[in-house]
Amino acid sequence: MIENKLIAQRERGKKAEQIMKAEIVQEAFERLQETIDSGWKKSDASDQDGRHNAYLMNRLLINFKRGFEQAMATGKSAEKQLLDIQDKSKLRKWANV
Repeated sequence: MIENKLIAQRERGKKAEQIMKAEIVQEAFERLQETIDSGWKKSDASDQDGRHNAYLMNRLLINFKRGFEQAMATGKSAEKQLLDIQDKSKLRKWANV
């Protein structure tokens, strides 16, 4: 049933949000970003491999965060859809009374 899928998506989004809001996770992301940025800034201009690796690590961090953000957005969308289903159900019950 579609409602079960929406409920699962909503719960997954809530879990993703809890993880992303956790202080230790935010600190870890900040430290990783600082480490990547520092490595890039300290690298020699001729160190193409080092700079490329820093670029790749930065992209990986961005994409990792994006996975959580997408789960949160999907969860919020699922929540709205569930509320719409509930509202329509209430209207049907009211119309049939």
